[in-house]
Amino acid sequence: MVNLKRVYRLYCLEALHVRQRPRKKLIARPRLVAPVVAEVNDRWSMDFMSARLACGRRFRPLTALDLCSREALTISAARSFPSEKVTEILDRLIAKHGKPSVIQVACYQVVVKREGLRTRWCSNRGAVPSSGI
Repeated sequence: MVNLKRVYRLYCLEALHVRQRPRKKLIARPRLVAPVVAEVNDRWSMDFMSARLACGRRFRPLTALDLCSREALTISAARSFPSEKVTEILDRLIAKHGKPSVIQVACYQVVVKREGLRTRWCSNRGAVPSSGI
């Protein structure tokens, strides 16, 4: 095992050029094309973020966006979001804006960690949860 910092320092003292290690080639993956959204309420995006107050307490804002109009439908903040609270927020959004055909979720495992949101809410309302693009 070689101490790379020491080798670099010695090379610099002797005015030698340090050999660069070749970069590892990554496998090229095909990029997914984002679906085109033509109408308002066709596709919503929902995501959790994390923030911290000045006193150090953490909270999590839940944001919901309409991908066609780029309108922020809601930004709800709380310390935790149980699935009942998420479904309550989504019910209020549907009552106000109408039902979307697809709800795109960036952190799919976090939102549908409990089976409640996926099975009870989505199947009862005919919405399709999507894990993003």
